[in-house]
Amino acid sequence: MSDREKVIKGLEELRDHFFHEYKVCYRGDEEDVYRRFLVVDDSLALIRKQQEEIQRLCDALKPEQPKEGKDATD
Repeated sequence: MSDREKVIKGLEELRDHFFHEYKVCYRGDEEDVYRRFLVVDDSLALIRKQQEEIQRLCDALKPEQPKEGKDATD
């Protein structure tokens, strides 16, 4: 598992913990728990969006394959 995958997995577990804690809210600090949940959830969304952008840029840098049936001088 890569470092990125470990971070994502850890953040997902933390988010699920905060979400559960918010639902149960046995500590009486519901607003604080919800803010922590939102920070973790937003972090995951940012990581995923950046990964999509990285993939898009990598795909754009790949050389185009020559089309079959076309002559190289066309």
